[in-house]
Amino acid sequence: MKFPKLCYFLAVFFLGSLMGAHSVMGDQPTLIIESPSEVPKGSEIPICVTVVHSANHFFHHVAWVEVRLNGRQVVWREYAYFNLPEGTTFTIEIKHKVNEVTYIRAEASCNLDGTRGPAFFIVSVKP
Repeated sequence: MKFPKLCYFLAVFFLGSLMGAHSVMGDQPTLIIESPSEVPKGSEIPICVTVVHSANHFFHHVAWVEVRLNGRQVVWREYAYFNLPEGTTFTIEIKHKVNEVTYIRAEASCNLDGTRGPAFFIVSVKP
């Protein structure tokens, strides 16, 4: 009789500790978009999207990252417990030739906490 009660107690304790860790450490990914804000027409520019998240392990990690330029998806990365991001902070670099005003939209989602919403950046063309 004592063994099933002990197993039940340990299972409840383990699940409770996971839920408690989630509420203390849980957050949604933060995105930082870095790029020149104004460039001559025809310039190739680097666009760096940095993703910051508090955790990066099989239970709690970034689930996906998407980057769109002028509404067109240029990056889609999915992550899972067997394919985690490089770290709690990682950067995705893109090269883009600017021929018109470029609207950058990036979004990331946590597998437990969801998304904070998209981040935006505008690259203007010099007259």
